[in-house]
Amino acid sequence: MSSIKITVMHTGHIHIYPKRLQDGYSFYKAFGITTSKEDWVWLPVSSYLIEHPKGNILFDTGWGRSISPNGVFDGTAQIKAFASTLLYKLNQGYVELGKTAKEQLDKKGIKPEDIDYVILSHLDCDHTQGLKDLAGVKNVLVSREEYSFSRRINLINQIRYHSRWIRGMPVRFFDWNCSGGPFHKSYDLFGDNSIQLISLPGHSPGHLGIKIKDRAGKYVLLYGDAAHNSRSWQLAQPTGIIVDRKKQIETLKWIREESINPYCIESIGNHDPDVHPHVINL
Repeated sequence: MSSIKITVMHTGHIHIYPKRLQDGYSFYKAFGITTSKEDWVWLPVSSYLIEHPKGNILFDTGWGRSISPNGVFDGTAQIKAFASTLLYKLNQGYVELGKTAKEQLDKKGIKPEDIDYVILSHLDCDHTQGLKDLAGVKNVLVSREEYSFSRRINLINQIRYHSRWIRGMPVRFFDWNCSGGPFHKSYDLFGDNSIQLISLPGHSPGHLGIKIKDRAGKYVLLYGDAAHNSRSWQLAQPTGIIVDRKKQIETLKWIREESINPYCIESIGNHDPDVHPHVINL
């Protein structure tokens, strides 16, 4: 296997209630309606380009241009893009000009048609909203568990998920085909163990991370929203919105063991302010 190149990109920022970073919160408590927005915190929204000998992969899309037409925070545009005032109250964001995933790929000379797989960790807005900017990608992969959960009819899901973000795209819902990860559910993308999609539930039932491994066994772990930052897995302390606290704790324990393994080169979460854009070569 030839070398694998991973580019960590920041595709805008998200504004959230700070207590979501301290402990696991239900969706309802996460609104922080009674708190001043001046007390909220801005965190990066990440997307990852994986250039692999067997194909180009984009892990999560970050924000699309429609939420931030002029590169600055625009509440009116975001509500229109979300088609939801309630979701806007929970997740406010913006993306600077030139910083959407598509815009950064364009600068690299990579067209949507050159992307073999867009893999979505889960279906929350800050991970999928940029997908429509990438019309022309060959495949979009979502775990069947995640899609099934998002289709459940209840108030939370009606606020949290919108099918319009993936509608019209070449989405494939896959079932786990291997036994990796904390719950023995994984998906070997290329059949050579180099790209493993790992079931990491807790934040949502079908949430996944990616373990990218070279021939020598060294690897990079991208764990999405399974933990907000390294402190979460170091303490096995749930943070953010969770739907299953017990599974979240088991997920965090597994991330910790994988992250401290001497073969682990980097372990990266989607919204960690201590992680900056950079390139990793495996």
